Amino acid sequence: MDQPDSEIDMKNTSLIAAETPSQHLAQHTFARRASLHCVQSTACMALLLALVVPIPASAAGPAVDDAKIEYYEPMANVAVTSLSSAASGKGLAVSVVFTNSSSRSQGVYYRVVWLDQTGNAISGRVPWSGIAINGNSAQSVSLTTADPAASSYRLQLSLGKNF
Repeated sequence: MDQPDSEIDMKNTSLIAAETPSQHLAQHTFARRASLHCVQSTACMALLLALVVPIPASAAGPAVDDAKIEYYEPMANVAVTSLSSAASGKGLAVSVVFTNSSSRSQGVYYRVVWLDQTGNAISGRVPWSGIAINGNSAQSVSLTTADPAASSYRLQLSLGKNF
């Protein structure tokens, strides 16, 4: 069965010249839907590949030592994307980068428990500090202790719900 030259060839998804304004509108609508479907399919495929294909550690940035982090509750939208420390003659310094993957601002409470060489806390009760991280952004925090006995640390994180 032959199609008239003025109709859309649905089988091959190609467009043929329109003769009337209504045919032109129909072709434009079809082309728009076809292009959106293609974009959506490509975006979906890219998302699926991102979920399935592991990212090599070298491409993902430096690994974060999760053993040094204590979460008081799950944090779905905020992650520690960088955690490093440096010893000086006067103590220890820790640098933390928090990344918020949500489009909304997220508050996080944190504190550092400084540890000696045996893994015991150096000081007593450590106060919590708060930080607001804007949506889809990262924020860094630097923490230091002047206690020369500090050789390690434990970063404690909370959304403020459990303390």
